[in-house]
Amino acid sequence: MESQRTENKSLAKNEIHVQFQEFGQKTRKGRLSERENQECVVVIEQSSTVTAPTISYATGNKLASLDIQSDDSFMCQSMEDKQFESEYIKNKLQFYPWYWGMILSTKMDNVLKWNNSFVVRRSIDRLQNKLFIITMKRNNIIEHYEICRKYQTWSVPKLLDENQHFYDIPELINMLSKTLQGGTIPISRPPTIIYHDNIKMGKVLGKGAFGDVSQAIITLPGGEIRECAVKMIRGDSTRTQIAEFYQEVHIMELFDSPYVVKLYGTACLLTPVMVAMELLPGGSVWNYLRKNENVSHGKMFEMASDIAKGMAHLSDCQVIHRDLAARNCLLTADHRVKISDFGLSVQATQVIVKKLKQAPIRWLSPETLTKGIFNEKTDVWSYGVVLWEIFTKCANPPLHPKTQKESIVVIKEVENPHKLEDEKEVNEIIAVCCKKNSSDRPNFEKIIKLWEPMLNNTKVLYKILKKPLPKDNCLSTEEKVEKTEKSKNTKGKKRSKFFSGRQ
Repeated sequence: MESQRTENKSLAKNEIHVQFQEFGQKTRKGRLSERENQECVVVIEQSSTVTAPTISYATGNKLASLDIQSDDSFMCQSMEDKQFESEYIKNKLQFYPWYWGMILSTKMDNVLKWNNSFVVRRSIDRLQNKLFIITMKRNNIIEHYEICRKYQTWSVPKLLDENQHFYDIPELINMLSKTLQGGTIPISRPPTIIYHDNIKMGKVLGKGAFGDVSQAIITLPGGEIRECAVKMIRGDSTRTQIAEFYQEVHIMELFDSPYVVKLYGTACLLTPVMVAMELLPGGSVWNYLRKNENVSHGKMFEMASDIAKGMAHLSDCQVIHRDLAARNCLLTADHRVKISDFGLSVQATQVIVKKLKQAPIRWLSPETLTKGIFNEKTDVWSYGVVLWEIFTKCANPPLHPKTQKESIVVIKEVENPHKLEDEKEVNEIIAVCCKKNSSDRPNFEKIIKLWEPMLNNTKVLYKILKKPLPKDNCLSTEEKVEKTEKSKNTKGKKRSKFFSGRQ
């Protein structure tokens, strides 16, 4: 629903008028029937179906939200109930190791390995209601059971007798262990699920797809304290957005490489849900190159090699990045590069999508644009585009000044559309990465080897720089040692621009 408005005027004791609009539809009115535990049912007087997920209203000085239960009624839970649940988690539930917080059900497949093993987690349904769920493996099938709260007590009608109510969820769990044949096996959450109190928030660094990105200090489970970057998901995020948020977290959990941004943990026991990751103070390669015109070729070769190594690790983890670009490559304090931003990434060897939503068109391969194919070789194509960005110092977007539609035509039809005007050796790597036939492109392990002579062979580097080789390269080993000894007593000698750039 794109537009929704709630308005309430003077209310009779047992009546509420709910007003909302959806694409210009008529205002609807409802009748309020009081129920215990601050619940009520609003019966829509008109017969048409209501599709709004949540409608807020006011009764007296209390706020509440209306959640659809059927075509003609809503279940209403007061903000007081929601506040109670939040405080209950904060003060008690989060300290039980079998409580995992806001976690996707899909993650449970690798967690619950034995029958009657279980976790308690927080979930959100399609109507934006937050629920407590017992996820348990029974008869080799993973099942999900809602923990219901009525009359200030808790129950699980699908696991225990519907007349069994408990004042505390841990009491309910204990009874469950006594009742089920064979007992239960609580699964403790991993150390990557961290307490909110272990994160001390700092300044906001920027806006992410789901909320703010901030600088912070994190205390890791072993007591180590580190600076980190924290992504925070907004409280009003939809079920789909939360799933996308956790998909990125799941992808990052797979990595362990000095060339990929490290995940420290997820604070999901309370709200808002936060993800803590390695803080990279150097910013993006895109920003760095635009602001520093005097970056040496040696440093750019290092950047290109670091990115290839990071992408090789993704390939080893069977992850397709799908959004590789200079803006998504971040720099450490000493200007080494790490791959970041896995919002579009998938764990697969190949995927085919029908619609390229939010796709970075200028970085995509021909087969992606024509068939929706994503795999390692399409990431290799994007890597070729990143090389073009690096060696043009990110002055313009790829294929500038062409429009997006014109760029699509060029990518599909032109041979090596991202060719540089200079840089012969770099152009050779771009050309092989951007071969029209994906099978002709190298994988990232081979690309790493292509950079080795660039990084190690001084002759190649100086040839690219179009500068004469230093005389040292013509000296014998004995002569070099003798010259080195003499240079120790010489002060103020300037080093070449190339070597100063590689420090």
